[in-house]
Amino acid sequence: MLSAVSVVQLLATVTTFVLFSSGLPMIRKIAADKDAGAVSPIPWLTQVVNGLMWLKYGLLVGDKMIIGVNLTGAISGLYYSKVYGDHTSGAGFGRAVARAAAAAYTPLLIIQLMPSYESAVLFMGYVSSLLSVLLFGSPLVNALKVIRTKSAASMNVLQSVMSCACAASWALYGLLIHDNFVLMPNILGTVLGVMQVLLLLIYPR
Repeated sequence: MLSAVSVVQLLATVTTFVLFSSGLPMIRKIAADKDAGAVSPIPWLTQVVNGLMWLKYGLLVGDKMIIGVNLTGAISGLYYSKVYGDHTSGAGFGRAVARAAAAAYTPLLIIQLMPSYESAVLFMGYVSSLLSVLLFGSPLVNALKVIRTKSAASMNVLQSVMSCACAASWALYGLLIHDNFVLMPNILGTVLGVMQVLLLLIYPR
């Protein structure tokens, strides 16, 4: 019989993979149209950085689930970002990539200066938690536009719904394994996910 932790691990893994794949319809449309239009690349760039930070945290604490899931997240985020970059113009995307690269490499450099394993785990835990909140909230960059235009056409429905489900699953996993770095950002992520779903319910596409 599966334990509660095993069931939640499965649920969190499935919802996370669905969340990662939620960008595919949008990316396919961008590739077909050969134009990124008004779509923001921030969610995908944040996914890359978030995945790399949690990958490092998972390696430090030896959690195979965190390692596997976030390696997949970083790779898929890189793919989405590349396709987006191939079909957008202007310097805006380049600046966004530069900021994302700085956000990824800076913590990995700082961690080399940590005086102990424990301090390294704490540092990566805080950094990863912060980036998780940014990842879950990144689709809300369109929130003001949605409210102003009274249309949720610029929002990715699957991404918003799965963001909520994914955060709730990981919050439960963090509770079961007694890891506040997993628990706390995902509680906030659940709240942000609910906000996205509410926007979809209030405003038509």
